[in-house]
Amino acid sequence: MALADLRKLVHRQYQVRIYEYPASLPRTPGPDPPPGYTVKHLKTFDEVPPEIARVVMPGRFVDLMRWRMQRGRASLLVVFDAKGDMASYCWIQSWKPYSRPLGKVAPRGRMVGFGWVSPDHRQRGLFTFMVRRAVIFVDPSEPPLGYAVIENPITMRACEKADYAFIGEVRVRRVLWFLNFSTVVARPGSS
Repeated sequence: MALADLRKLVHRQYQVRIYEYPASLPRTPGPDPPPGYTVKHLKTFDEVPPEIARVVMPGRFVDLMRWRMQRGRASLLVVFDAKGDMASYCWIQSWKPYSRPLGKVAPRGRMVGFGWVSPDHRQRGLFTFMVRRAVIFVDPSEPPLGYAVIENPITMRACEKADYAFIGEVRVRRVLWFLNFSTVVARPGSS
C-alpha cells in the first residue's frame, strides 16, 4: 500500500454541497429520456442483470451497494441506449450512512446518487435526467437529497438543472476512516 493511500485511511478532508428537491415542486417523472434512450428502475438485487452488476457493484465479495440493495435500502436507476447497452446509472439510497457527516444540513431524506455516465454518452443530459427522474421513486415522506464534492462542478450543475435547491455546504474531516467531524461552512443566502 502506498503512503498516500495509507494517509487517506488515516485522515481525509473534503467539502460538499448538499441539494434538496423542494417539497413545493411536484414529483412527476419530468421530461422523457433523450431520444434513443430508455430508463428502468431496478428495485431489488434480483432484478439487476449480471452484466450491470459487474459494473455498478464490481467484483468484491462484500459490496456495500449490493448489501444495501439486498436489504431494501437502495435501488438503481439505469438508462439504456438504443442497442440495449447501459449508458448510465444512478443510485437511490438511504441517507442514513450520510447523516452523520452531513446531518447538520440535512438530517433525513433519501440520497440520489452516486451516478455515472458512459464516456460515449456524455454531454447529452443523461445525468441531469436521472437526478430529476429519481424523485418519483423516493417515498413522499422523505426529501430527495443529492450532494457533490466541491471539486465536481458537473454534479453540482446537474442538481441545479434538475431543480434541486442548494441547502448547505459542509466541510468534513474523516479520521481513521470511520470518525467524521463536520462543520457547516455555507447556507443559502450566506456569503
